[in-house]
Amino acid sequence: MKNSIVNKKGFTLIELLVVIAIIGVLSSVVIASLNAARTKAAVSSAKAQLNQIAAQAEVFYQNNNNRYYTSPTGSGFNLMTDCLHTNLSAMVFGDSTIKSMLTELQKNVNYSSGNNFLCMVSGDVQSWFIFVQLRDSTNYCIDSTGTKKAGTYNTTTVSCQ
Repeated sequence: MKNSIVNKKGFTLIELLVVIAIIGVLSSVVIASLNAARTKAAVSSAKAQLNQIAAQAEVFYQNNNNRYYTSPTGSGFNLMTDCLHTNLSAMVFGDSTIKSMLTELQKNVNYSSGNNFLCMVSGDVQSWFIFVQLRDSTNYCIDSTGTKKAGTYNTTTVSCQ
């Protein structure tokens, strides 16, 4: 018989655990990066959707005798509501195309019971704004004057601040 040391092939348990730990750390870094990228994508998508809504609102305005309300006199007062409120049929936000756009927009914003997804039309039916909280928690406003910016809104002038 030979007195030689048998060569063992394979990895020890400690080597395997070290490799698994390294893979775990790397995967957590990748997942964190993907979540940040997903948030940025939702923010970009929401801004693009808001721009499309603004363009469609102008079509509505032109098709309704230069008003953002279908009745001749409007409501007579500034009307602010949750953008997904079901009784907006006479307003620009009740237009079927805009309503479906708002429903899609909801998927890309932080939506909770309407306090951060607001739509408003002025009583004279000549102005509107949409206020949302984006996925990165930035408050964003877009209005009928073409203003698109991070910030808040003014209910007196029915515009973004």
